[in-house]
Parts: sequence; C-alpha cells; structure tokens
Amino acid sequence: MLMLLIRLTLYAITLLVYAPYLIFSLRNKYYTRFPIVFFAFLGMFVYNAIGSIYVFVPHLRVSVFNNDYFSYKFSLMLILQVFMFYGVSLPYTMQAKPVRPAHRQERTAVSFMIFILIAAIGLILYLYVRNVGTPPGIRILTGGLTTQEVIQFRIAGTFALDDYYIYNVGFMTLPVILASLACTLYLKSPRKIYILLILACMVVTTFPGGKGNITRISILLLIIGVLYRRHYPSATKSSRKAWIVAGLVVVATGAVVLAMYRIYYGPDY
Repeated sequence: MLMLLIRLTLYAITLLVYAPYLIFSLRNKYYTRFPIVFFAFLGMFVYNAIGSIYVFVPHLRVSVFNNDYFSYKFSLMLILQVFMFYGVSLPYTMQAKPVRPAHRQERTAVSFMIFILIAAIGLILYLYVRNVGTPPGIRILTGGLTTQEVIQFRIAGTFALDDYYIYNVGFMTLPVILASLACTLYLKSPRKIYILLILACMVVTTFPGGKGNITRISILLLIIGVLYRRHYPSATKSSRKAWIVAGLVVVATGAVVLAMYRIYYGPDY
C-alpha cells in the first residue's frame, strides 16, 4: 500500500511538472503562434506523462507477463525530459519575433540547422551502438525472438539503461524536430530530400522497439500539414505532393505498428 502511494505521488508530481507550460500556452494562445512547439509538448504530455500511468501502476492493465517496469529513474527521466524542453522552448517562445530574413540567409541558416541535427542524431546513435549494441527495434523487426524475448530484449536495451534518457534524445526528440522542420520545408518548397529526411527520422524512431514513437511523429507531421495549409492558403499549389507525403507517412506508420503488434502479441493478432 505504501509503495502504491509513493508511485501515485510521483505520478502526480510528474503531471504537475508538465502542467505549467500547458497552462501558459493555452492562456497566451501560443498554440497558434508556435503550433509545432505546442503540439510537440502536447505529445509529450499525453503520451509520456499521462500515458506513464501504466508504468507507475502496471496492475491497471492485465498481462500474462510481469509488466512492472517502474523505477525511480523512470520518473526522473520524465521530469528531466520536460525540463530540457523548457530550457529550449521557453527562451524561444518568449523572445521570438515575426521577422522575414533574406531568402539566402534563411536557406543558409536552415541548412546549418539540418546539418547540426543530423550530426547530433548520428553521434548519439554511434554512442548507443558502441556502448550497448544493435538497437532493439532492428533486432525485433528482423525476427528470431520469441514474444518473451522481445520484451526482455527491448527493456534491457532501453529503460534498463542508466543513460537511456540521453539515448532517447537521439531516438525521439531530435528526429521529431528534424522531421518537423523537413515537413515544413517540403510544404514550402517540395523537394525529394525533405521526404527522405522525414522517412529517415521515422525509421530512427522505431529503434527503441516500440509502436508509440512512430505513431507520435506521424500524428505531429499530419498536424503540421493541416496547420501550415490553414495559415498559408497559397500552399495549395502543392496539394497533390502534400497528399503523397501524408499517404507515405500513414502507410509507413500503419505497416510498422501492425508488424509490432504481430511480434508482441503473436501472428494471430
């Protein structure tokens, strides 16, 4: 009973840490000024914070396996994640002003940002492979593991790691930022390189071996598309190409999620 109370208290603290930015954004209508930042946070709040109830109180979901993966480090990871988000987003949203830089300067800045994001993701993935080994998602999707082995292998290669909160930045946070940027750039100026960046980021999010990451990034990309086209009606000239990208995102996500369900719950799912 005491342990359950401690877990519920930590869960409540986690929600409270996430709440200020949500309230702040809603009161100041930042969801219209900074939709990408807001919906990225909303995904973290709904999926990571609220959704973590099944980790804090695993008995809410019936399972034939031992699904109690709670640890104090997990709670700390959720809290550190949102503080990292605050450290990046708050200065930006508080100081950002609507300016229109010259096209050449804008293109140079965006190219540099893309390079930095790719380099950071590559460095984190290199450190993971060097220190841990093959990412769980690759081993799981290539087959050869039983359902029980899949769960054990995934936990050992993710949440059981002391430094996973760092690796998760390369598996989820940075790919989401890069994919969001590439999606916006594609809607502005359709180029195949942006599609490749989006698909590459979606692939990277599957490396932890779960269904949630690729679902989140796909929902975010679709939201970006809807909001962009709402605020920039002139973008309708690339409507067909935009629908092609949306279709690729949905099909790729559906295929990965279906494959994951079959692996985790058996071929009869």
